[in-house]
Formats: sequence, structure tokens, C-alpha cells
Amino acid sequence: MSVLLIIVLVGYLMSWQGYKLRGKLTGLGHIALIVSLSATLCNAVIARLSDAHALAALPQPCVELAGVFCVITSVAGLYVFRLAVEKCTVSSPRVVLTLCGALAVALGATLTSIYFAGRGIPLKYSVATFHDPVGAVYFVSIGGYFGCTLFAVAWWMVDYTRNSERHFRRGMRISAVGLFILSVLSIGRAIPAAIVGLGGPTVIAPAYLLGGVSASAFPLVFLGLSYPLLVGRVFAYRAWRSQGDTRAKVTVVWSVCKTAYPEIVLRPRTYLQRIAHMVWNPKRLGRRSSESFDGLAKLLGHEEPARGPSAQAAAMNLREAVRRYDLAHSIKVWDVVSPDIDEFDDVVPAKPEGDQDTAMLLELADVLEDVLTNGHHQMTA
Repeated sequence: MSVLLIIVLVGYLMSWQGYKLRGKLTGLGHIALIVSLSATLCNAVIARLSDAHALAALPQPCVELAGVFCVITSVAGLYVFRLAVEKCTVSSPRVVLTLCGALAVALGATLTSIYFAGRGIPLKYSVATFHDPVGAVYFVSIGGYFGCTLFAVAWWMVDYTRNSERHFRRGMRISAVGLFILSVLSIGRAIPAAIVGLGGPTVIAPAYLLGGVSASAFPLVFLGLSYPLLVGRVFAYRAWRSQGDTRAKVTVVWSVCKTAYPEIVLRPRTYLQRIAHMVWNPKRLGRRSSESFDGLAKLLGHEEPARGPSAQAAAMNLREAVRRYDLAHSIKVWDVVSPDIDEFDDVVPAKPEGDQDTAMLLELADVLEDVLTNGHHQMTA
């Protein structure tokens, strides 16, 4: 991976901690996925630092072994992620077996690295290493482990999400493509080791193949896993904009109700809360809807508005808007505001719920705006 791509993916991963994969992910799966992707980026960083000779002070076998550990962690983390989505816990036999398998592979890599370091031969993907039986077994084993595990996760991503929501399914398949590519690469790199180790012809994959294929496949994994999140954020933004428009319309009714009946608005207890609500108040729409229902219930329950000409005028305009709304609809405002309360009982407004209540407020806001506009024209005429 390029340095710029690594920086972008690291920054993205840091902002991705809250991702819960549309509610389908347990805590174990979230941790496993973050660890897996972090290990992937760590391996890329180690490779870049090694190419820049920034790790020259460290023993080369240790640097290479650290990279192998990162890949093992990444692959095992992806498989644990799969098991977590299938409702396995950390103590489930399949999770324990996966972790023990990863530890066994890591131990094998460590022993092999010590073996080659003792002989003074670098443990690299080369024909010379394949001629040593230990080297051939090592590269065949580790390539097979990576390839088979990644293939199992990729196949599961396609099969498990076959009937899932469209964006979730699409994202998992994008990731699956990247994992299939990495699986084929891992198995493809193990085949030459097996052929040479068995005394066959000298064949080896080009050196650039690993870096080139990995640089194209790993971003696909990131993109696929993030695709449902990105789509969800777009939908959330649209919903936020729509909620803002709805709140602006509802505020028309709320403002008139507040003028007629100031007591319906419950002020924050402290100045700090008031300042906080000015900056961020996600429940503002719900509160204003409830307070509007409170004001309408007082009006329709024949409770006198506050003293003063502005409160009397607000109550009159509100009453006229309710009258026009009731003439145009079979379900009256009172039926929506307090459907279970007799008109002559004490007024206790019901809590507004559902789209019907919001739709009523929005239509009533349109009627009220017309009433206010016509009243303004009459006053100025």
C-alpha cells in the first residue's frame, strides 16, 4: 500500500469504532473486526518502514516475523468476526479452536524463523528457501492457512448475506471479492513452494505480485465493510434534514400555542442545560410536538389562554385553524390530541405518537400559516 492510502485507512479506522454493522454484530465481533483491520494496516506500515530502512537497527528476522504475526492476527480476526455474527461467544468451541489454530501457526512461524536464523539464512519467499524441507513446509502451510481461512470467510460473506438487506449484502460482497483475491494469492504462492520442495521444476511467483495484488485487495475489504455504514450515514443525514424541515413546520403551531399558553413550555432547570440545548437538542422535535399537543388540548378543553392581547389573538388564530382543519378532515384535531378523553373531562393531553400525529401537526401548520397571513392582510388593509 502507498503511504497516502495507509494514512487514509488509518484515519478512517479511527473514526469507525462505533460501527456495529446494522445491529448484527456482538461485542466480540466488533473487537475482532477492529483488531483484524488494525493488524492489516500495521503490517502495511511495517512493510513500508522496512522498505525505507527505518527498521535497520532491528534484527531482520524479527521484523519479518512481526509482519507474519500481523497477517495471522488479521486473518484470525476476520474468522472470529464471522463466528461472532453467527452468535458464537469467546468461550464457544469454534472460537477457541480458531484462536488456538492462529496461535499454533504463529508458534510454527516463530520456530521456523529461529531455525533459519540459526543457519544464517533469511526466511524469505525464494527458491533457496523452498529447497529446504522446513522452508517448503512452512510456506505451504502458512499459505494454505491464509488461503483456506480467507476463502471460508469470503464464501460465508456471500452465502450468509444472500437474503439480507440490499446495502448490507452489497457491502459484504465487495469485501468478499477482496478476500477471494487474497485467498487465491495465498494459495497461489504456496503452490511453487510445494512444487520446488517436492523436487519439481523451479517456479516462483513474481516478486511484485504480492504487493500489487494486496494493495488492490485490502482496500476492497475496507470499502465493503464500510459500505453499509456509509449508506446508513447518508440516510441518517437525509432523515436529519427531513426532521429539520418537520421541526420548522411544527414550530409554527408550537409558537402560537406557546403564546396562548406559556405554561406548556418546560424550561431547562439550569442555565448550563439551556446553553447545551441551544447547541445540541436532538429531542427538540418530540418536545415541541408534545407541547403543541398540550396547548391544543388546553384550547379544545376550553381553558382560558393567558392574559394579554397577544395571547388572546394567538388563541383566536389557533381556534380558527382548528376549525378549518376539522372541516377538511373526518378525523378531528381533538380525536388525535386526546382520543381517549371526553371533551368535558379534565384536560390531560395524550402523548403524541406515530406518523398520524406529526401529519396532523404539519397540515395544521399550513392552515395556521394561512390564517396568520390573511389576518395580517386584514390588519394592514
